Amino acid sequence: MARRCLVCSRLLDRAGGPRPGKHGVAPARTEDLATTFAIADSFNVVSVQSADFTVNPAFNGAGDTNLLAAGNTLAVGADGTIALTVRVDSGGATGPYTNQVVAHGDSPAGVPVTDVSQDGDDPDPDNDGSSGDDNVPTSILLPVSPVEIPTLGGWGLLALAALLAAWP
Repeated sequence: MARRCLVCSRLLDRAGGPRPGKHGVAPARTEDLATTFAIADSFNVVSVQSADFTVNPAFNGAGDTNLLAAGNTLAVGADGTIALTVRVDSGGATGPYTNQVVAHGDSPAGVPVTDVSQDGDDPDPDNDGSSGDDNVPTSILLPVSPVEIPTLGGWGLLALAALLAAWP
């Protein structure tokens, strides 16, 4: 049975480094929704928004997985957010779906860096100073449609009513 749901997520981007504000990094974020929603019947991107970055207007999560347009920068120590809304036709598959965003950029020294997203608001939950070793994917469980919940039917409801009436 087709079940359409909106999945909304907020992606927090934090540029780590020892000298906040000294240099910028050129961030890129890839989001492979085709892998995330592989067991769903379909998905489509409703919106990608950010007050901190220029988003890629062609992003669709399948053929084009780049969330951000070219030319974005983020100062070391700064934060930025991306809001993503996706409509999923689950086909009855409630999940769990797992999702991770991959961050690509250049360090202040010009060295290419890559980091995989971490579920939650804290990119370094083990507080070891490195977000590179924290990469638990975000798990998404879609709601069950009320029409998919088994019911007792007419006779079952009568039997339940009789049972409840006889309850002490």
